[in-house]
Amino acid sequence: MKTLQINEFKGQETVRKNKTLPKNIIFYSKINLFEGKLSSSRYSVKIPISGIETYYTINKKIQIDNQSYLITNPYVELEALVKSKTPVVGICVGLTDKFLNNLAVSIGQKINLCLDNPFINSSNSLDFFTQKNRITNTRFSNVLQSIKYTLLHNTISDVYNEESFYLNFGELLIENELNIHSKISQLPHSKLSTREEIYRRVDAMNHYIHDNYTEQITLENLSQMACLSKYHSLRCYQKIMGTTPYKKIIELRVKKAKELLSKGYCINLASDLCGFTDYRAFSKVFKKYYGLLPSIYQKQIKI
Repeated sequence: MKTLQINEFKGQETVRKNKTLPKNIIFYSKINLFEGKLSSSRYSVKIPISGIETYYTINKKIQIDNQSYLITNPYVELEALVKSKTPVVGICVGLTDKFLNNLAVSIGQKINLCLDNPFINSSNSLDFFTQKNRITNTRFSNVLQSIKYTLLHNTISDVYNEESFYLNFGELLIENELNIHSKISQLPHSKLSTREEIYRRVDAMNHYIHDNYTEQITLENLSQMACLSKYHSLRCYQKIMGTTPYKKIIELRVKKAKELLSKGYCINLASDLCGFTDYRAFSKVFKKYYGLLPSIYQKQIKI
C-alpha cells in the first residue's frame, strides 16, 4: 500500500503546476501572504487549521476558518487572499473528476438512489450545491477534524494510506452532499429551483447566526437578510436545520461560554462575551445543557 503523500503549497509555483495534474492530491499550506487566482481541474475541499482564508467569486466574498470549509467544483476560478502576521495553516484535498464521478456512480448503485436525484444521477459531472460549509457533527466533519489533528501531529501518513484515504474522503464528501439534497427534497415546494433557492437563503441565515451569535439577533434581522417573511424564515430554518434560529443561537452561546469557563474566564465575563444579558438566565441555560450550574462546573475543572 502506498503511503499518503502530503504536498507543500508554494504559492504561484504550485498554482501553475496544479491546474491540470491528472491525479488526486493533498496540499499543506503555511503562509502569511498570498494573493492570486486559483483554478484546478479537480474538485477541491479547502480546510483551514488556523487563521482565516478569504476567497472571492463573482460578486461574493467567502471567508473560512477552522470551524468551516469550502468546496469548489472543477474549473471554478477563485481569487484567494491570505494576509496575516501569524501563519495561516490549512490543507486542500483535490479529487479528480473521473475519480469522484465513478465513485458517485458506484454509491448510487449500491444504495439504489431515486432516478430523479439531481446530484448523483446527473448525466453530467457532479455539481456540488454548497460552497462554504460548517464543521458540524457529521461523519464528514469528524473525518476533517481527524485529518487536521493527525497532520498537526505529523502522524497522518501512519493513519492513512493513499488509496483508503481518497476512497473514504470521497465517499463521505458525496454522502454529505446527498444529505443536503435530501433536506432540499423535503421542502414543501413543487419546483426544484424554488427548493434550492430556499435552502440557499436558509444556509445564509445559518452562516450569519454562526458569525454573529454573540450579538442580538432577531427573527426580523434574519428574515430581512433572507428576503423571506418571518413565518417562512422560521419554518424553513426549522425544517432544514432541525431546530429554530433562537435555539441555535443559545446553543452556540452556551457552548462558547463553556469553552471560556474551561480557560479560566470568570462567569460574568464569559456570560457577557457570549451575548447573555442576564446572569441568572445564563446559569439556567447552562444547567439545562450540561446538567450543572456554571459555578459548579468551574470548580470541577479546577480539581
